[in-house]
Amino acid sequence: MRSIVSIASAVVAGWVIAGCGVAPDGSTGSTDSVESAEPVAEVSEALVAVANSCVCIGINEGGGCGNGAIGGANGQVHTGINTASVLANYGPDRTGATRTGWACRTAGTNRCVCIGINEGGGCGNGAIGGNNGQVKTGVTTASVLANYGPDRTGATRTGWKCRLDSI
Repeated sequence: MRSIVSIASAVVAGWVIAGCGVAPDGSTGSTDSVESAEPVAEVSEALVAVANSCVCIGINEGGGCGNGAIGGANGQVHTGINTASVLANYGPDRTGATRTGWACRTAGTNRCVCIGINEGGGCGNGAIGGNNGQVKTGVTTASVLANYGPDRTGATRTGWKCRLDSI
């Protein structure tokens, strides 16, 4: 999964940001060869224009969120957050002693696949149930966070893996 920062640096409503390393077709590498007909956006525009959703998965298993970030109860979902606010107020990429417990994803349409909680097992564990290999398409990011729980770990893992298909 690409991080909120890399997506914000790469795409603003279909615009390519110069030098970000992601071409309009989603391939990585130099964008120096991108046609000049593509509008170019500033990174600051991306930080405001791209909407995100965040879910509290807890600083510790079963715990809440905060630790210098916005507080939240385990399982709480916030939607419609611009990337600048995600970075400043939710801190999903912080680790170790600065971990906030928030997992954030870019808002859009997602594809989820059940890889199983354990090898050969299905999906669920407080999330939507599924059989190994089952694919769900057209899932909103808010639904991914609230119903599929792909970012949950340890005893709370659900077996679902989800990726963004479109913004």
